[in-house]
Amino acid sequence: MASLYIDIRWYHRVSNCEVRRLTEQPPLTSIIQNRRLALFRHLVRMDESTDARRIRTAVPQSEWRRPVGRPYTSWMATLKNDLAQHNLTFGGYYRTFSE
Repeated sequence: MASLYIDIRWYHRVSNCEVRRLTEQPPLTSIIQNRRLALFRHLVRMDESTDARRIRTAVPQSEWRRPVGRPYTSWMATLKNDLAQHNLTFGGYYRTFSE
């Protein structure tokens, strides 16, 4: 456990940023973002006939509705935002992958 190594006790008021700085750990959001981009790179290289690729490009049934209160943000929209933060674009992959 990291708190034993950096001598932080439960009664110390230490922010998450300070703990990350002391442990030299990146924010969890950047870890998730990097893994999401790695998954995208993996999916793009897959053959079009694989199940994972077909599921990603599938269209939901017309009677399917998003649960109430859920934001209308698709995985592709989130991925596009991730790429934009790194000054990257889909390039030629977007058309073949999103359609």
